[in-house]
Amino acid sequence: MMIKTRLTGGSVLVTFELPGAAAAAAVSVCGDFNDWSPTSHQLTRTDNGSFQATLELPAGRRWRFRYLLDGQRWENDWAADDYLPNVHGGDDSVVDLTDTSALPLAPVPAADAADRADIADPAAAAGVPAEAGSATSATPRKSAAAGARTGRRAAGGSKAELAAKAQSAESAGKAEKAESAGKAGNAVKAAKAQSAESARKAEKGAPKGTGRPLTPRKRSAPPVE
Repeated sequence: MMIKTRLTGGSVLVTFELPGAAAAAAVSVCGDFNDWSPTSHQLTRTDNGSFQATLELPAGRRWRFRYLLDGQRWENDWAADDYLPNVHGGDDSVVDLTDTSALPLAPVPAADAADRADIADPAAAAGVPAEAGSATSATPRKSAAAGARTGRRAAGGSKAELAAKAQSAESAGKAEKAESAGKAGNAVKAAKAQSAESARKAEKGAPKGTGRPLTPRKRSAPPVE
């Protein structure tokens, strides 16, 4: 099978993969791109047992290729774009790169992208999301930060505003204390007035005396006959 990803410079990364079921100890990919050299591009065995090699090929044409197993057996790609007959009576596999517009863009290492003049947006070519790495995202980030700072200032206010608010709160506290003290004083006065009123009422209801102790009056004895 083949995995194709597009590069910005007009070429394509093609990953050639042969399943482990091919039962080979060594595999090479040979084709028009390397003059059918049996040693130029060796495939590497992966953890799942398959063989892989990734090549950068120019876009705009079709490339013939085949796999060479153990330097003796030829094998075609079982998922090639096409097959064309060769002069040896067999078929060659074909990877078609004539139209690459629909291919996904291959990420480029950030260090390499920064040094390439053909890449307009190195961060995008390196696969960095636009909101995190592109030049166009820098302005919204700064605007958001400025908005956050503005919001904090609006919420907190300037030093003069804070001082005025503190003084206003202090004055309000003093006024509240004075009002509480006034209410307490009025309550005391009312209690005293009520006590005095109760005392006057009690004094009016009590019997009036002459100032001397009351003694029973003696009755005179009847005359003796």
